[in-house]
Amino acid sequence: MDVTGLPQGQIIVGQPNRVAEPAQPTFIVMMPLRFERIATNFDGYQDSSFVGSVANNVLTVTELLIGIVPTGALLFGQNINSSITIQQQLSGQPGQAGTYQLSQALNLAQQNFAAGGKVVEIDADVTVQLDFHSADNSAAQLAQTVSALLRDIYGVSFFAALTAPQNAVVPLFADDPALRPFVNAEGNYEWRWVLDAHFQVNQVTRVPQQFADAVSIVTVAVPQQVTGL
Repeated sequence: MDVTGLPQGQIIVGQPNRVAEPAQPTFIVMMPLRFERIATNFDGYQDSSFVGSVANNVLTVTELLIGIVPTGALLFGQNINSSITIQQQLSGQPGQAGTYQLSQALNLAQQNFAAGGKVVEIDADVTVQLDFHSADNSAAQLAQTVSALLRDIYGVSFFAALTAPQNAVVPLFADDPALRPFVNAEGNYEWRWVLDAHFQVNQVTRVPQQFADAVSIVTVAVPQQVTGL
């Protein structure tokens, strides 16, 4: 965020343990606190079907039938075991016709493949504790600035302009800062202002899902029996 006129500090993660305190006087420690669900699961489906062949551990896709070719997905098809995945794309437009590296080597002539999946989304409120440290009381002004901007459309627009996947994070609100002096390793008190910031994060989990290629409908004649009154 633009904090023009305020001391520029380093942002460090509060874990793992034994993280050395930065040498510069102004810095922010970020500590994840809670992951709280704010809605029931949203289930979606991503069908994927394509034509291709396999030589060694390289899948060559020549034609897309449904969807795209998803990397990381389980590969379905004739003469394929249940543990082969599409690891990464080697050539071609993303998700389109081209070559892909598989997790195992095999050789298959041209045939139809599938890599469909079920997508489970959890919308959550993620709470992060931000500790603003400074050699003087400028940490108070920095904490107040961040608190104000995370409650404003400015904060939402700031995250939306970031590159994926950070642009999917949406600020919800932030608490008011509180003064909580910090005692360093030398036993000296340092300025520290603390606030909790809340962000909406939509966590997505994809699991393999097969889809039917065709539906066969068979009609069955049911004999009628008429009984008298």
